[in-house]
Amino acid sequence: EPLRTTRRVTMAMKTTFAPQWRPCARLVRRVPKCRSTKVVPKASMRTPDTASRVLGALPYLLPLLDGLRYSRYFLRAAPAAAALLQPILPLAQLYFSIPFAGLVAFFGIYLGIVNNASLPRFVRLHAMQAVLVDILLIIPGLVESLFRTSLFGAGGQVQAMIYNVIWVYVLVCFVYGAGSSVLGSMARIPLVAEAADQQVR
Repeated sequence: EPLRTTRRVTMAMKTTFAPQWRPCARLVRRVPKCRSTKVVPKASMRTPDTASRVLGALPYLLPLLDGLRYSRYFLRAAPAAAALLQPILPLAQLYFSIPFAGLVAFFGIYLGIVNNASLPRFVRLHAMQAVLVDILLIIPGLVESLFRTSLFGAGGQVQAMIYNVIWVYVLVCFVYGAGSSVLGSMARIPLVAEAADQQVR
């Protein structure tokens, strides 16, 4: 008799609590399993290789060579700084001895590097900044041709000041831009960085 009573109680408990257990079991089954995900770095976030670093630094030679004409007062006041330019003197002599070398180099960089979608954005953005700095150098030449008599008189003091400012800007752009490229980082050249970002996608 006690055994029958125990069985009846057990059956009653199963009947009573079974409807509550089954929904819980269904809810447990429906819980999605967490899948492991791997973060894949984007192409723009990858560290540039050696070839990209060198190719990104070379275009900065264009504004440096075109800006040499503004260095005379600076080098006259600081002759020791001329020693830093000794490595590029052979290149400068070759550059200025070839007719239209500046124009050929400009379009070569713009068409061959900036507009070359097969190259990394790191390289193209550096090249675009170098091209824009070179374009900025056209403005002082236009101003000089227009106001040579009235503005650049007075013993050349105003001209020396303007030339020094232009040359220091060009030199800083070269050192900062080329150095950043060689180190694998992206330079933000003053006055041209935003425009370069908009041009290079």
